[in-house]
This record gives sequence, C-alpha cells and structure tokens, in this order.
Amino acid sequence: MELNDTKHLDPSKVELLCLANELYQFKSLCDIGGVWGVDGGYSIYAKSVLGIPDVTLIDSHWTEESRVLCRHSGVEIEENFFNLSKVVCDQQSWGAVCLFHFLLHQVSPDWREILRILSNKVTCFLINNPQWIKDKTGFRLLDLGVENYFSFVPHDKSDPSYKKILESPFEIDEFHQKANRDLHHIWQWAITNDDLIDCMKALGFHLVYMRPSGVWDHNENFQDFGFIFEKTNEPRCRN
Repeated sequence: MELNDTKHLDPSKVELLCLANELYQFKSLCDIGGVWGVDGGYSIYAKSVLGIPDVTLIDSHWTEESRVLCRHSGVEIEENFFNLSKVVCDQQSWGAVCLFHFLLHQVSPDWREILRILSNKVTCFLINNPQWIKDKTGFRLLDLGVENYFSFVPHDKSDPSYKKILESPFEIDEFHQKANRDLHHIWQWAITNDDLIDCMKALGFHLVYMRPSGVWDHNENFQDFGFIFEKTNEPRCRN
C-alpha cells in the first residue's frame, strides 16, 4: 500500500475528514482504533493529504505495515488500549478525534464513558458508526441472547472472533484483561442516532453534521452514519 493510496479507504469517511478539515482547519487530530483493515489509512490521509500538522493514531493491535506507513508519513503512533493511553487521557488536548467504527465495539469502558473521557480534551468529534435504525432506543446486543444476537449482527457463530463468547463468555482474556464477552473484537452495541446525539449534547457538544454514509448492505437493522460534533455555544448545522 502506498501512502497516498486511498482505494482501500471508505469514501464516506474520507469525505467526513475533508469536510471537517475544511470547516475547522485542525492543527491536531487523534485517530483511535484506526489500524484494523486500513493500516492507519485515515491518519495517513489526514497527515499526508490534508496536511494536518499533528496526527496521532492510538491502537492496541498494530501490524508491521501500519507501523512503517505511519512513521514514514509522520503520524505519531501509540501502541496501547484506549483506557490505558496517557496521550489522550492525561497529557494533550486535540482539535479533533476520529472514532470510525469504534464506539459500537466498546465495553469497559463503554461508548458513553469513552466520549465523556474525551470530551474534556477534544474540540470536535468525527464519528462514523453503524447506527441501529430498527428502534428509537439502543441497547447492548448481547442482552438479546445468543440466537437473537446472531440474527442482528453481520457475523455468524463460525467466525473465530465470536467463538469465545459462545464457549466461555465470562473467562478473562489474558491479553485484554477483560471477560471474553466484553472484548472489542465483536459487535457490542446497538446505538441509535438519538442515543448518540443526546449523549453528546449532555457533554456540551452540538451536532454540526449528520449524514447516512452511502449504501450499507451488511445488515438491514444498521445504517452507517457520519457525524461531526463541535464544542461550541453556537451550533452550526450542515446537512
């Protein structure tokens, strides 16, 4: 993969990055969980194409290719779990944070707690997430029970990442120090647009932009949405 190769990136996420950068001309951006499937591609794009001066990517599961590409492009890397990362939580504030297909996987801390932790350090949130569109209120998917769970997520019981929750859901995973059912490898949450908007409003952020992210055919109960939330006294909406 070349540094400026965007063919492997989701155009809707790239568009979200470009729009946000156009609106705010960020000096700093933190991409959390942006290695899987793209080898840090959105961080690299933010740094190399958009020219954001200070870009950091935090992830707990790195590939050698992602390390090389990020370092070559000037992206700072942090190999850690989010809840243990001192870069975001203790030491630095950010113009923006990217949470792309991240929130629905998070338990202990859960997605609301992650947003709360970041809210004191971030001016703008860029979020792309498969949102639950079947009901007005979201929930934890595992609360449905195993059979119903697999009827709603775009995976099946044979998927290696999901076998642990069937065979030993409460066994502690040594690497993550969490129960198998709390690992971020699996779909954890059905989050609705109202859930997310209300949570962000309570944290002092206004919705600036919300848009379905193209056609998403993995599961009829979810739809990808892109969001921009800004910490401001005067909300500016753009559809």
